[in-house]
Amino acid sequence: MRSKPLTWGEKRELFESFNRMVRKHLPEADWKYGRSQFTKLSGQCERIFFASITDQELELWVDVAVGIRFTDVEEIWRQSQKLDQFTSHWTIEGVVSNYIRNAQLWYQIDRPIDIEFFEPKICGLIEQACIPFWNRFASVADVDREWNHRPFEFDHDATNALHHATRSLIVAKLAKNPKFEELVPMRRGEVTRLLDINLQQKGLEAFDRLVEWLRKEPIPVELI
Repeated sequence: MRSKPLTWGEKRELFESFNRMVRKHLPEADWKYGRSQFTKLSGQCERIFFASITDQELELWVDVAVGIRFTDVEEIWRQSQKLDQFTSHWTIEGVVSNYIRNAQLWYQIDRPIDIEFFEPKICGLIEQACIPFWNRFASVADVDREWNHRPFEFDHDATNALHHATRSLIVAKLAKNPKFEELVPMRRGEVTRLLDINLQQKGLEAFDRLVEWLRKEPIPVELI
C-alpha cells in the first residue's frame, strides 16, 4: 500500500495503461471510448464494456460491467416518455456470474504492475463472459426470445424492474411478438412487486405511458 497519494501524472498513466490493456483484448477493432465505457456499434446494436475508474488518492478503483444498447429500443422509450434529450441508457446489463462463477468485477491499482497482474482476469472476463453475452443478445429477436418466451427467468438482466419490464415490452413490439398484450399485465405486476416502493408511483406512470404509446403509435419503419 502506498503512503503518498498518487500524482496527477501517475493517475493519468495508470488510467491510460488500463484502457490500453482492455482495448487490446476486445474482439475486432473500431471500439470507441467515452463516458467510462468502450462501445462498438453494429447496426442498431451497441456492445458496451464499462470500466469506471474512481480516484481514491492512494489508488484507483476500477469497476467493470458488460452491456448492450439497442438504439431503436431506447429511441422508442425516449419518444414514449416525451424526453427531449438523447438517452444513453443500456438496454441490457449482463449478469457476469451467469458465465463466470465468482467473477472479479472491481480492481485496485496503484502501480503499473497491478495492471499486469489483473490482465489475465480482464482477458478471461472478456472471452468467457462478455463475448458470449454479446453474441447471445445480438438482435432484438434474440432479446425477445430470451425475455418474453421464458419470461420468469430474470437472471439475464441486471437492470431494475422498471427498466426490464419496459424494455421487454418494446422488444416484444419490435419483434412482432403475438403475445404482446398478454405480457403487459405480467410486466406491470413486476413493476408493482419488485420496484422500490418509493419509486412505484412514478414507475407505474412511466410504464403506462409506454404501453399507451406502443398501442397507439405505429413503429417507424426505420426502427424495424
